[in-house]
Amino acid sequence: MALVPKGRIDLERRLITPTGPTIPDLFAVDDKMSIACEVGATDGRKIHTLLESVATYCIVLPYSSLSDPNIHGYIFRRSSTIPLPSITFCQITRALEELENSGQTGKELPDAG
Repeated sequence: MALVPKGRIDLERRLITPTGPTIPDLFAVDDKMSIACEVGATDGRKIHTLLESVATYCIVLPYSSLSDPNIHGYIFRRSSTIPLPSITFCQITRALEELENSGQTGKELPDAG
């Protein structure tokens, strides 16, 4: 939500790729970018497929880092894609609060913004 504040954010959205359907843990999209997020172990072929077909960026957050105060993850992108913009701690905190307060229990989150 901090990276695509006016975008659509879906949990476990089914995406069609050239190798078949795939379901990232979270998928965020706006008019400029699309971000697929995976939490835990992820097959590298899935990252490659997402980047080559439907995602501008793929973020992987290993479970092992989720208990650490500083989450260490990996951001993948195509070589022709610019790096993700920096976001502040305040932006992240605000986005997490919006997510927690959304009250959504289904697969789709409301448009952030």
